[in-house]
Amino acid sequence: MTAIESLDGKDAIADKLQCDENSDVFVASQEALYGTEYKPDLYLIVYVDDTAQLQFGKICSILVCGQKTDDIYFVLSQCQNIGFNAHYHGYEVPVQEKPAFSVVALDTLVHHLPLSGLTYYQENSPTFLCPHYSVTHSN
Repeated sequence: MTAIESLDGKDAIADKLQCDENSDVFVASQEALYGTEYKPDLYLIVYVDDTAQLQFGKICSILVCGQKTDDIYFVLSQCQNIGFNAHYHGYEVPVQEKPAFSVVALDTLVHHLPLSGLTYYQENSPTFLCPHYSVTHSN
């Protein structure tokens, strides 16, 4: 068990789980759901807006609060999407100095497959994310 106050995104976690920051939660190092493995430092597509711009989140931790898949939450560091880079065939996501955090459940995701990022070997280089196929907004 891990104290919420020691986790990145502690305010968002306490709000989502409706508990105190001194409470403990189980943090999984990885989690397999429906044949897909999730682990920290992978990226998820969180939202697609009306102009088909993707919003990404980087998995910081995986909270397991019960026995059902509905009881598993991803703590995400919200990423800024600069746009599609044709050279890398991916979306450019810069390093955030002070990221905002959100806590999402699996069933609220737009796309369930996690993405790994491509980065340069330079410090603070952006990450490029390449979705497996086109993701569009639907009403």
